[in-house]
Amino acid sequence: MQILLIMLIVVILVFSVLLLALAKQSPREKQTEDKEQEEYIRDYAETVRQTGGSMKKLEHWKVIAIYLIIYP
Repeated sequence: MQILLIMLIVVILVFSVLLLALAKQSPREKQTEDKEQEEYIRDYAETVRQTGGSMKKLEHWKVIAIYLIIYP
């Protein structure tokens, strides 16, 4: 019985630490991170346009994946 109680306490502590870690990321930090990712995508697309090349299929999916991550 004591082992179950100790395990429950450990699980609660781990869960609370995870919640605190997630809560520390402020909305401003999130917006800054999103802007950096958007700038990377724009820079990459501009480089492709300037070189006259086309995006490879894999790279195109990376861009889509990043947009899906950014999408709120």
